[in-house]
Amino acid sequence: MLSAEDNALLTRTAAGTPMGAFFRRFWLPVIQDSQGFIADRTREHLGPTDTAIIEFRRLVLGGARNLGAGVEPVAAGDGAGYRVRGGSIVVDRRLSFTEVMLKRFGDPVGRVAG
Repeated sequence: MLSAEDNALLTRTAAGTPMGAFFRRFWLPVIQDSQGFIADRTREHLGPTDTAIIEFRRLVLGGARNLGAGVEPVAAGDGAGYRVRGGSIVVDRRLSFTEVMLKRFGDPVGRVAG
């Protein structure tokens, strides 16, 4: 497991950081993945049917606050949670979800071998 200092060294890519300098010098982007523009949610009105959204945001914000206070996330010590990956592929629309996942990842739900 990486120390907090080593993790910061490897994952922070802002200008002025060692990894940021590395990326800006050597990185050749070939794939971009995005969820789109970041929406301003400060004026959003959530109701009773949005309970899952509210709880998810509380969970993420709590985790960010804990991390800022030096508390490592429990999931950081459990690599099995990171064995599913995203990815895109263009396939024939007649293929089932399982067939697409097998074709793209070699696994019916996209797990990473190992």
